[in-house]
Amino acid sequence: MTNDYDVVLIHPPSFHDFRRKPVIPGPVDRTVPIYTFLFIMFPIGMMSIASFLDNRGVKVKIFNLAEKILTEKSFKCEDILRKLKSKIYAIGLHWSVHTNGAVEIAKMCKMLHPDSIVILGGLTATCFAEELVGNLPFVDGVIRGEAELPLYTLSRNLEKYDKTHAFKKTPSLTFRTPEGEIFSTNMCDVTNTLDELDFTRFDLVEPLERTITSPVTGAKLWNIPFCRGCLLNCATCGGSRYSYRKLLNREYPAFRSPRRIFEDFITLDELGIKSIFLFQDPRMAGEKYVDELVKTFRGAKWTNIKNVGIELFWPASKTYLEKLRSSDLAENIGLSISPESGNDNVRIAHGRHYFTEDVIKTVDNCIDFGIPIGVFF
Repeated sequence: MTNDYDVVLIHPPSFHDFRRKPVIPGPVDRTVPIYTFLFIMFPIGMMSIASFLDNRGVKVKIFNLAEKILTEKSFKCEDILRKLKSKIYAIGLHWSVHTNGAVEIAKMCKMLHPDSIVILGGLTATCFAEELVGNLPFVDGVIRGEAELPLYTLSRNLEKYDKTHAFKKTPSLTFRTPEGEIFSTNMCDVTNTLDELDFTRFDLVEPLERTITSPVTGAKLWNIPFCRGCLLNCATCGGSRYSYRKLLNREYPAFRSPRRIFEDFITLDELGIKSIFLFQDPRMAGEKYVDELVKTFRGAKWTNIKNVGIELFWPASKTYLEKLRSSDLAENIGLSISPESGNDNVRIAHGRHYFTEDVIKTVDNCIDFGIPIGVFF
């Protein structure tokens, strides 16, 4: 990657120098073992940002630094980042486990490319925007919330204005003024549909092979969102309804239509993907959405897609399970539910308002329907 770019989106590892310093991973990586404790899977929003920019003429690339570090033992961050030329280095700090990696890579980018703009973005960066800008002199700014439009605007503003004016004319941006003050522009409006975004632009990612390949089975896998946002307020979730309202200016989830999800499946099937995880619970969009989803996929036949995973944010009725069983989403459909605790009081305090007997009933019904289900605590 020696090309010059307008924007490079960098997905950092959780720890950038784990080969040189001892690291004792916490328990979180056990929930996603195929992505290792470096968390090599980048947030799906990076792909929608990159495709949004590319469609508007911005020369952009997602660089999966986490995968590069994992798969190449002799790899040195400094060497590749020195060759990676860009006007803007946008480093993901979505999940908090990436804090060390994101901060260290941001520092490295500014050291190697002092005249370029270094910004952070993602849920964690949004929550701590002022702290990051105020304490890290090598970070020029933080894009708060949904970044498609702000990052596009920033890239164009930098072509027309000096740095300070470009920043002030960019929505959802927190930065330092020349006088050293922390300044935040107004949040931009959020999209009310995910249909305008693209989540299958593999051509914009480098490297990608290990991230989309299960080290256990060798099968290709990918993730597609039903929506952005949530209706629930689980106490420890950074993606709760409260968090989206407080941090991302989003009052209600934006859904992806069943038609667009079907088009995603067509693309992914052509790309050789075998397993697709559809994250977020489609029932949040209502019964009509679920019925439309089943109708849209009726009669679908895939060459490569065999497995689809779907989340349950609350226990499922027999009617819903029957709809999934009779659908043609894929040959195999599996479900997952996270009650958080086996204790009803703890679960309800957490924000999951259902009882253990409801979970057991859902599991029993899944067994009757022949639908695999995973229960996570």
